[in-house]
Amino acid sequence: MSTSSIRSTLFQNAAVLFVLLMLSYPLFYFSYKYTLPDMGGADYFHYLHLYENWDVEHTEAPFNMRIVGSYGTHLFNKAGLHYDTETVFATAHPELSPQTFFNALFFNYLCVLVSAFVMFHTAKARLNSSLLAFIGSLVFLLGFGTVFFLLKPANDACGVLLIAAGFHYYLKKSAWVYPILLLCVFQREYALMVFGMLAAVDYFFERHRFFAAVLLASIASFGLYYILRKTIFYSPLHDGQTKPGFFLQSLLHPEVAWGPFIKQLALSCNLLWLYAAVVVYKMWNGIAFNKRFLTIVLVLFVQVIFMSIAAGFGNNTGRIFYFIAPMVVYFLLMESKSIVISSVQN
Repeated sequence: MSTSSIRSTLFQNAAVLFVLLMLSYPLFYFSYKYTLPDMGGADYFHYLHLYENWDVEHTEAPFNMRIVGSYGTHLFNKAGLHYDTETVFATAHPELSPQTFFNALFFNYLCVLVSAFVMFHTAKARLNSSLLAFIGSLVFLLGFGTVFFLLKPANDACGVLLIAAGFHYYLKKSAWVYPILLLCVFQREYALMVFGMLAAVDYFFERHRFFAAVLLASIASFGLYYILRKTIFYSPLHDGQTKPGFFLQSLLHPEVAWGPFIKQLALSCNLLWLYAAVVVYKMWNGIAFNKRFLTIVLVLFVQVIFMSIAAGFGNNTGRIFYFIAPMVVYFLLMESKSIVISSVQN
């Protein structure tokens, strides 16, 4: 690669990051000013021992195993980062540290920013269009889950970043996907289920040994997670989520308020509906679409619904499904490319 090419690449990366930063930091500031974790984000309080004192012993499972992102917030907190201003959180919880709250939000915001940047490069490498890839990053920033789930002081955004990075290397069939799977053991176990199912579907369509290897690595990583959660990181909170009998009982006799469940799921999946709209448009107009992508999305959607019912996640199904936003955005862009090209030609 020539010097001018390197300079051009660095300039483009800096420009993309700068624009993403300029467009997204108001969302961060709004969230910092007006977020109250008591309303739909109570997981934050489970992470406080990790954020403030790195006290794994007094943090209940499964929160005590989500330590990659928690450690990032802890380091920010130790560094003394804080933007002192009046917030709803400080007003409602004067007994809690506003600095910890700020650092949790700030770390999650950086994860969102980097996730959008990774998604830009994932799409650009296959679309050969920086503009369309950048639009994909903006779609992610405006996604329902980004605003309502990721730009919050709980610990979700780091999991999305790991899935974005893992998916980037997965598409390249790179061995870097394996250390990312290992990191997922200590951040978000759902990611292991996602990559396992993704690899299984891909192997069904294409008998490539890389897909088989990722499937086996995902199963092994989830096995490691299960062993650690039942031993070193064990706590009685949510212990039923590790028992097959609990899952079976929940599936056979679901305690689900179906009305709120369906409404919340429909509301929080705007990226999925965008993808579905593009696929329906192409079917209606006789334009070929990628059946493999559609199968992956449908299988992952069904997976998260069954998982939510079995584990008793209540109305959090849309929140959990949003972890695969990097994949949905990629599939959306890949399906949209032919429509954009056709529109330009006409």
